[in-house]
Amino acid sequence: MKKISLFKPLGKTKAVIGLDIGTSSIKAVLLKVTKEEVELANVGMVELHLDPGVENKEKRARVVKGIKKLLEENEIKTKEVVIAVPGQSVIIRHCKLPPGARARLDQVIKFEAQNQIPFPLDKVGLDYQALPGKEGEEVKVILTAMKRELIDDHLALVVEAGLKCETIDISSLALYNALRFKKPSKEAEVVALIDMGATTTDISIHRDGVLEFTRSAPVAGNDLTEAIQTKLGVPFSEAERLKREEGDALFEVQEKPPEVPPPPEKPPETLPPEIPPVPEKPPEVPPAPEKPPEVPPAPNPTSQVASALSPILENLFAEIRRSLNYYRSQPEGAEITKVILSGGSAGLKNLDKFLSQRLGVPVEIADPLSQIKYDPTTFKLKEILPSFSVSVGLALHALELGEIKISLLPQIVRERALIQARKRNLMIAAGLGVAIIVFSGLLFLQRLQQRETRLRQVEVELEKIKDIVPKVEKLKKEKRDVEQRMKVITGLLTEKARWLDVLLEMTRVFPSSVWIQSLSLPSKDNASISAQAGSVEAVSNLLVNLKKSPYFEDPNLGSLSTPKEGEAVSFPMDWKIKKVVERMEEKPATLSAEAQRAKAETAKEEKKKTLREKLKEKEEELEE
Repeated sequence: MKKISLFKPLGKTKAVIGLDIGTSSIKAVLLKVTKEEVELANVGMVELHLDPGVENKEKRARVVKGIKKLLEENEIKTKEVVIAVPGQSVIIRHCKLPPGARARLDQVIKFEAQNQIPFPLDKVGLDYQALPGKEGEEVKVILTAMKRELIDDHLALVVEAGLKCETIDISSLALYNALRFKKPSKEAEVVALIDMGATTTDISIHRDGVLEFTRSAPVAGNDLTEAIQTKLGVPFSEAERLKREEGDALFEVQEKPPEVPPPPEKPPETLPPEIPPVPEKPPEVPPAPEKPPEVPPAPNPTSQVASALSPILENLFAEIRRSLNYYRSQPEGAEITKVILSGGSAGLKNLDKFLSQRLGVPVEIADPLSQIKYDPTTFKLKEILPSFSVSVGLALHALELGEIKISLLPQIVRERALIQARKRNLMIAAGLGVAIIVFSGLLFLQRLQQRETRLRQVEVELEKIKDIVPKVEKLKKEKRDVEQRMKVITGLLTEKARWLDVLLEMTRVFPSSVWIQSLSLPSKDNASISAQAGSVEAVSNLLVNLKKSPYFEDPNLGSLSTPKEGEAVSFPMDWKIKKVVERMEEKPATLSAEAQRAKAETAKEEKKKTLREKLKEKEEELEE
């Protein structure tokens, strides 16, 4: 048993695995949805190479062992799986129902099934799905049925492996889901999907993205292997190896008949007269050495394998052509525009080219992960990627992302699973409720203990600071006294700076030809002067300057004296002094050096005040 291990444990992530159980290999795929894209989480394969001659009991035991080995060695904790049954064991019918049947399909399909299924309906597992269509047109339905005993057999196999079956899909429908995932439908495109497995070849045809035909052909990979086994007389496993390594669908077999040496010439009855007679005693001649027998050339293994494969490939081509011709002959049939080849036997060298030449249409190898995100350096699947088509389709079905959602899982099993899921959810909810109550109680006790511990710590700290309290009270009183003194000093400094600014501004706005005889300050916001000027024009200039000054406002000029020629003009004038804050906002750059020093002292005192406030906060914390 050969194992390809590509799994990586996903920890506690819960998911459903797409498990493709075949006679040649077992493949598993796990997908997960991240944001708006699907990502490959796990993929693995165990090769079985079961000889078709092995008894069913032994075959079953080896399959179960292979599944367990795949799960155990790769630490896969997920037990839920979606499996597929081979298309040859399922009845698949494509039915057309009247336009009005879509609204009551459950009722109509029972009567249709009685006509289409050649077994009693209570003896089969039955499911169906209506395909997309326009309203008013005939309803196209895929109807599937399988004997219950076969379904039970597959379920028992899953149970023996310690797994739980969530859905039973059909290999040909899973193939369709995988290769149609996120693929845009092209108008008038008719594509044949061919999945060549070990025992059957599934053929599905879809037009414009809608599945229209399915069939399972009896020619498959094991037939090729058995032909090599018979031709060369080797074990089945060796024949399988030769098929993969030496098999070539396009190898031209050139069998030449073996060359037969010509017969020896007969000696003449009488010797010619010119030849002297033979002496009575001829000289002794040593006998010629015997020639070794000729060894026939070794047969070309590639040629022998190709010779064995050739008739089987012709049978395969005939089955495919028969299916395509049947579809084309239907009333709504059409010519195939493309073939997509998948399955384990799709890896046979040049099989795609062989079918393309014989069918006359393009044939390409399937890439079931073309629309799924994955790291090719982590999952090295290039050579075996086509063999994972069915398992990818099953994994998409598990995520409810497949276009066809048919399931042959018996209804009673589905209902039982639903009931168990509900019970499980109720138990989880009840468990969560109990856990929340217990957790809340523990949290309350923990907080209570924390508070009691803190209370004891505070009591100890209070004992330590009892002697500090009188000192703190004394410091607080001294602090209040200092703050009061600082308040007085700050006011004096502010007023000093204010009047220095006022006097400096007066020297700036008074013209040189105006001199003050007397200055009075009726209030801190008003000034009054008695002055003389060399001319009336100088008085006018003084009035304009006072109006423009950011320090003064509302200048009021009294009556001018009438001077004699050559005498000065006498006049009274008063104005208002703006507030300190208003002046600072309007013209902060005109402060004198002395005023700036006063402001610096004020800022220093403000800083001291801030420090004292912080000290006070610390003291209050100690008091608490």
